[in-house]
Formats: sequence, structure tokens, C-alpha cells
Amino acid sequence: MLCLFATTGPESIIIRSDEIHLDSIFDNIIRNGKDALEEYDTTGEREIKVTIDTKDEGDGKYLDIKISDNGPGIPEEHIKEIFEPFFSTKPTSGTGLGLGIVKRLVQLYHGKIDVESKVGEGSIFIVILADENK
Repeated sequence: MLCLFATTGPESIIIRSDEIHLDSIFDNIIRNGKDALEEYDTTGEREIKVTIDTKDEGDGKYLDIKISDNGPGIPEEHIKEIFEPFFSTKPTSGTGLGLGIVKRLVQLYHGKIDVESKVGEGSIFIVILADENK
């Protein structure tokens, strides 16, 4: 499968964390997007985009990391369940643990994770973490 992968954001960022944890967070989200694109029959260009913005709130600076795809999207009835352990929409693969682990790891670093999705248009996962470039 040919997939366009694009990133935009600051040239460098610092996040105090375990490298394995960060790898697990972003690998799971990106892999899920890639899997969804492979299952989605489209004649258009398949793409995953990672956008990193910094936000300066009253209590500190944050990284707003958005991972989006133009895949099939997540049905509304599944949105509240996708971060629950053992929930999966994949009929033949996956354990349903990936996004549950992602949520726990994001929370471990006092961050937040959310998802926006429209069936037929794709999904956007939003991860907010503290920016250590203060």
C-alpha cells in the first residue's frame, strides 16, 4: 500500500519521557491509521499527517499533536469504546489493547488524548503533552 506520510511542526521539541513510552504512543496510533487505510477501499490518495503545534496556556506550554488519516473513520457508537482494553473493530487481527495502553501512557505524563472522526472522512487523534521547552 502506498501512503503519503507528512509531518509539520517545530524543528525540535523536548518531552521528558521514556523513549519506549513515546514510541508506543505514536506507533500504535499511526499503525491503527495505516491498518484502517489498508482496509478502506479508496481510489484517492491515502494519507497520514502528523501536526505538532505549541500552545501557551496560563499554567504552562503544551504540545498539541494531531495524527490524522483519510480512512474510513470510526462509527460514532465506537468512539467512547476505542480506549477501553480489549475493544477492537478489527475482525481478524489485533488484541484491542493498543489504544488502551496509549491512553494510560498519555495519562502517565499528565497528558490528554481525544479523537474526532467522521465515517467516510477519516479520524484525528489529538495528544496533548507538556512542552519541556519552557
